[in-house]
Amino acid sequence: TAEALLERGEVVLIFPEGRRTKTGRFDDARLAYGIGKIAANLGECRVLCTYLRAPEQGDKATGFPPKNAHYKIYTDLVHYKATEWGGKPSTGITLDIAERIKKLETKYFVSLETQ
Repeated sequence: TAEALLERGEVVLIFPEGRRTKTGRFDDARLAYGIGKIAANLGECRVLCTYLRAPEQGDKATGFPPKNAHYKIYTDLVHYKATEWGGKPSTGITLDIAERIKKLETKYFVSLETQ
């Protein structure tokens, strides 16, 4: 957990890195580049890409899931080294994270179809 990492002296940052479209999907056309800048400045770090959604939200954009909704969470842990990204690592890392979140979202919606 984040608490356990903090107790061991690790640094943990948690923040949303994207927006949703009007249909409730992850919007990779309007990215924020904060995580890429942070990762590039750190030089080396691990990023836990996370997609969290409640099936009760349907496929429309919503502010919050309905009360008592059950969440599904998909994750992908990535180790980044800024030196591996060439001229503008913040952009490359951000785009890679966006691609990974998009894949997690696809996995989520595929899981709903197979239920």
